[in-house]
Amino acid sequence: MYAQNTSTLSESFTYFTHIIGGILRLDPLAIEAVLDEESYWIALAILLLGGISLGLGQSVILFANRVRRRRFALSLLLNGLVILAGVCLWAATTWLLVSLLFQVDISYWLFFSGAALSTAPFLFGFLVLIPYLGNLIFQILRIWVLLINLVVIDTLSSAGFLWALGISLVGWLSIEFVLRFPAFQIDRLQSWYWRVTTGKSRRLDIDELVYRYLMDIRPITRQDEGSPRGSQ
Repeated sequence: MYAQNTSTLSESFTYFTHIIGGILRLDPLAIEAVLDEESYWIALAILLLGGISLGLGQSVILFANRVRRRRFALSLLLNGLVILAGVCLWAATTWLLVSLLFQVDISYWLFFSGAALSTAPFLFGFLVLIPYLGNLIFQILRIWVLLINLVVIDTLSSAGFLWALGISLVGWLSIEFVLRFPAFQIDRLQSWYWRVTTGKSRRLDIDELVYRYLMDIRPITRQDEGSPRGSQ
């Protein structure tokens, strides 16, 4: 069903899109096709494209905050490195847990590839730029990523649904712990990171920018509504 055919560029693209469709549908056969053949290029391509898509959503905020070109490029590059670091951490956590619990000898790179495949929903990351819905869309994408990772772990370890769910959640929670543990002062780190990469003291998100725009045009709208028709 997912027989690899990469003899030509068009066939490689067709195979790639076919694999992505299967991964997004949580089809274990699509994940097995990549991991069994150790097609690391597919996992890396999905991770790269997902990072670019999320970067496009972020780029709107950077444009709106009038970030200069060099800092704009620096911010996108560092955002990509942050995503890569998160995938490495998640893969390392699940790899250690599976190795310790099931005494299996599986390469870390297979878990890294699996974690990279799990980021396939981030291909829709550009949708986070939608005002008032962006954060909700981002949370839905994250849950989708978690579900795919569950299938990846079950595929690699044959642990069963409940074990795979537990291991996936532990890996997920380890990242959430790092992001939310008060001693790490992530909020301050994020503010510092924003100032360093963009040169701006404060970040304006999409919702706030839309609100400001509506407040700016409201007096003009009211003035137009109150003007006599004959004056036009």
